[in-house]
Amino acid sequence: MSMAYSLRCPGLASASTARFSAAKGLPGDGHSLSLFNERFLEARQLRGRHETCHDFNLAFINPVPRQCRHRPVGWLLGAVMGAAITAVATLAGWGLVALVTAGVTAGLFAAVVKKWRDEWQFETRHGEVPVFRVTVYRREREALLKLVKALSRRCEHAWQQLPQGKVRLAAEMAEHRRLHMAGAIDESQYRYAKQRIFRQY
Repeated sequence: MSMAYSLRCPGLASASTARFSAAKGLPGDGHSLSLFNERFLEARQLRGRHETCHDFNLAFINPVPRQCRHRPVGWLLGAVMGAAITAVATLAGWGLVALVTAGVTAGLFAAVVKKWRDEWQFETRHGEVPVFRVTVYRREREALLKLVKALSRRCEHAWQQLPQGKVRLAAEMAEHRRLHMAGAIDESQYRYAKQRIFRQY
């Protein structure tokens, strides 16, 4: 299971306790991330009346998230074709056709801008299980990239504070077990994570 967050505040870099929230398109829907004790992250997702909440120890989160680019190619091609049809209709003197296609093309380009996004998938450090992701839209890109970088720094700093050797192994296994019991990861992800962690040590 993973949760998506579209957030607006980049202040995580300096705050020991911070909260970042964003509402989704539907009333009653929203996401939030809350940082506490400098290395714990609370992730909440609200959809209608159903709320999901999980806590993550940043020490066991990989500081290098996986980046996934979402490019609405189909919508973009439709917008380009619409622009071409509009141009042809204008040159041919088909005023009504040109007007209609221009409106449709404008709507398609607006959809392209809205759907154009990057996702940063955060996974457990050695278990490689996805736990949450931050969605970066073009209109908020700079602020959200700061948030992603700040989270990455916090993950690495928290990891460095842990003891070396088998103590880390036990702690990492315990964290995955806790996430599994809390419903943040499922049974198959938990088994996969255990295998990955044992290979690391």
